[in-house]
Amino acid sequence: MKRKLPWVFLLLYIIAFWVVVCCFVGGVITLLPVLGILSDLMPKENSCLSALPPDGFSEADLVGTWVARRLGDSDTLIIRDDGTYKQIIHVEYTDYTDKLDVDYESDWQPWWLEYHESGIPYLHLKGMRFCAINPSFSCDQPTGSQYGHDFCEDKTIAMDNEGILIVLGETLDFPMGSENSWFYSLQKP
Repeated sequence: MKRKLPWVFLLLYIIAFWVVVCCFVGGVITLLPVLGILSDLMPKENSCLSALPPDGFSEADLVGTWVARRLGDSDTLIIRDDGTYKQIIHVEYTDYTDKLDVDYESDWQPWWLEYHESGIPYLHLKGMRFCAINPSFSCDQPTGSQYGHDFCEDKTIAMDNEGILIVLGETLDFPMGSENSWFYSLQKP
């Protein structure tokens, strides 16, 4: 003879079934963006737009001394209001047995600001050297044609004997990608 389950046990079985189903569905939905399935369907937020320079920003706000540092390396940009800048670099290299410091100072070179449709300002620095950012480049000669990753607009950015920095809030960002960007901060007098 079959024994009937009391209604309480039946209710517990139904609740347990739906908890398992909900956990499974929730887990799948959580994994979809990780797998890249929903990432193309989801609206993309541009984190750069939330870090735009404040209202009233102008070229005059760039005038001053900007410094980027990493370990013993530093890259200093002195930006003047006459449309010129100077770059001063100090890099510490360690080769198996020798320590080699490299110091570079440029002449005054031209700079200009360009605004993209998104409103993000891009600072062009003609003749900028990349040797502080990437030790495989020499400070002794122009960098030539290089490509960076513009993380604001998620595209490749071409730089031909110039550096292009993204002006965000109170930093200048060299577009190499979010995991290894090079940030310049304005030094207060």
